[in-house]
Amino acid sequence: MAGLLAVYGTLMTGLTYDGRPRLEDALRSLGACRIPGVLHVVGDGDYPCLMEGPGTVAGELYEVLDEAILPELDAYEDAEYERRLVRLAQPDVEAWTYLWVAEAPGERIDDGDWRSFLALRGDR
Repeated sequence: MAGLLAVYGTLMTGLTYDGRPRLEDALRSLGACRIPGVLHVVGDGDYPCLMEGPGTVAGELYEVLDEAILPELDAYEDAEYERRLVRLAQPDVEAWTYLWVAEAPGERIDDGDWRSFLALRGDR
């Protein structure tokens, strides 16, 4: 069983991005979560990345109902992301998440919340 998946950016509910996989049939929402690490903006600010470091990031936790979604998500994330099993800060469970494994690409999002960042910019 694939277990749990924690997402923090373009895969969160209600966000639309080109090429975003359809998740609704493969995952079941378990609510909000906090993922350990720091959030940065990538490129022109179109998407975020999670890096190891002090702090927590706002996310959504899902139960994986269909493991076939994982290779599809791996393909959606580019080569700088790696799917890793991490212990969440809240709730206290292990879940897969995508960590950025290259150099920090852009500004840090201090509050660790991608939705708040988009709202402050007036996006989406």
